[in-house]
Amino acid sequence: MPASAASRIPVEERLFSLVLALLATDSGLTKNEILSTVQGYRQKYSHSGDNSNLERQFERDKDDIRELGVPLETIESPGQAGNNQNLRYRIPRGEYELPSDIRFSPEETTLLNLAAMVWREGSLSSESRRAIIKLRSLGVTTTEPVLGYAPRVRVREASFEPLSAALEKHATVQFSYLKPGERDARVRTVEPLALVQHQGRWHLYANEPSSGIAKTFLLRRIVSQVVTTSKTFPAPAADQTARALAGLEKVWNEHTAVVEVEPGSDAATRLGKRRGAVTTPTGALELHYSDINIFADELAGFGPEALVVSPSCAKPCVLAWHERRPTMAEKTPPRHAQDKLAFLLALVPYLMDHDRVSVPDAAAHFGVPESQIRDAVKLIGVSGIPGETAMYQHGDLFDIAWDDFEDNDQIVLTNLVAIDDSPRFSAREAAALIAGLQYLSALPEHADRDAIASLMSKLSRGASAEPSQVGVEASETDDTLGLIRESVEAGVQVEFDYLNSRGESERRTVDPLRIESIDADWYLRGWCHLREAVRTFRLDRISSLHTTTEPITHRAKDVVLPDVLFEGSADDLIVTIDVTPSAAPLLADYIPDGAATTEVDGLVRTTVRVSHYHGLKRLIGSMPGVATVVDPPEARAVVAAWAAAGAERYT
Repeated sequence: MPASAASRIPVEERLFSLVLALLATDSGLTKNEILSTVQGYRQKYSHSGDNSNLERQFERDKDDIRELGVPLETIESPGQAGNNQNLRYRIPRGEYELPSDIRFSPEETTLLNLAAMVWREGSLSSESRRAIIKLRSLGVTTTEPVLGYAPRVRVREASFEPLSAALEKHATVQFSYLKPGERDARVRTVEPLALVQHQGRWHLYANEPSSGIAKTFLLRRIVSQVVTTSKTFPAPAADQTARALAGLEKVWNEHTAVVEVEPGSDAATRLGKRRGAVTTPTGALELHYSDINIFADELAGFGPEALVVSPSCAKPCVLAWHERRPTMAEKTPPRHAQDKLAFLLALVPYLMDHDRVSVPDAAAHFGVPESQIRDAVKLIGVSGIPGETAMYQHGDLFDIAWDDFEDNDQIVLTNLVAIDDSPRFSAREAAALIAGLQYLSALPEHADRDAIASLMSKLSRGASAEPSQVGVEASETDDTLGLIRESVEAGVQVEFDYLNSRGESERRTVDPLRIESIDADWYLRGWCHLREAVRTFRLDRISSLHTTTEPITHRAKDVVLPDVLFEGSADDLIVTIDVTPSAAPLLADYIPDGAATTEVDGLVRTTVRVSHYHGLKRLIGSMPGVATVVDPPEARAVVAAWAAAGAERYT
């Protein structure tokens, strides 16, 4: 076959062929045997020439399949100890296949699906999707979805992905870190121990070899690319996530600030509902915080509605409107071939357990388009192992009833190769689901359930390695969430007072349709009878909530509930802003689809969509020094006046 034909072999086909070949051998295959016989390599292999490029390709492929939790093992050839040229590779079945005693009930599967939904965006979204695909390879169907919930945890820091990879490999990393109060970043060399989200922000818990001290680094202050070194360190104890969260919680408990708020204002309503908030005898609020600079940014967004009384160090932070932060690196692009390989490895066991399954049924079970099922079946049908002849003979290949497939859309496997059972979860896949379960544990119906702990244990035992130490603090909830949840389930209307971002309070009657969250913030999506449209309400702006007995008149299936939390309308205002590249992802919910972006003096110039300037002034005010309004002039004036009014309270 000419070399040009090899270039047409998809990457996922080459990876799939490699996994099949290494699963089928007990004694292992040498690198030369792999490159000269396995589909995707053999077409490029030269029996007498230079194969260095192909060898490098094989090294990259090994890393790719190991990242999916496939346990590729290296063994020495008999009688040739120490000879790296004759190392043999194989995939031990016992370490590849999910243990037979680990299975999931429909109720558990439903909960795991909800845990995966937590990662709908960000670096762990691929891992959670792959984990669910593997889960569905067992053929278990879910029960009715957990009604009315759409939780979400975001990972928008570019440093998360390389840190997560280094965490799994126990590799030392280097990055530039901008410490609070300093203008110049310093290079840090650390051993990653855990990645945790606390109070809606991601932190790295790491050991610093130079000082011998475990330290916590806020990911938003990592201002360079993360460089993973070749130096590794011993696997840490399994409790690093708990240690990191406990340390952050200790800092949060030890730091308090006294803030005066305007009665009836947005600041008074929202800050008064923060966890641990206490009203002092003078009417001010005593609030906990973990990081004075982040806390100051948050207060700055409230403008003149909030005044820091103590500690004194917070005051200059709130006034630091002009300070800019350095930019960060671009995010790692997704690796689609790995996703396709994970799907192939999950689809085969599912088809093995079903004598006959239709394409539509398989697509519905895995939650993918029918075209993806058809493409995967066609690839499986021409895949296999080199066999004794190294020529991929008919008996060495998967086979299907092609007439049934092409004429009736039915899938029937007629010959099986290498794969016997469902694959294990990778360390990162298990970690994504475990962290999602941690986040969900704060929901009223899960707070006291043993199911969470049981599922975490199953995921750990069903992983190819110790799950990566990624943890999410249980989100904050109060009675409001529980009451709305009951109303959604009962299908009855709710009434409440709502303070909008203009500072106006109105009584609303709403058909509650869905409860959503973004990190530590919770929202109600519902049909507002006052506005006669679907609206989104922040739970911390809701007060005097009352559950009625009146049935809802609009149901989720009858109205459009977009995936995006904030929808645009024809009446929205378009505002041009400059924002630092590192902060641009924080505005993703406000940037309209197709908005043009340009670079101006190292900043990203784009447009945001807002319903009114009252919301804009709070948004830009909470991002001091990193976002600036460019146009129109009236928007600049509103934001400038808001900032000046806030600063004036300190002078």
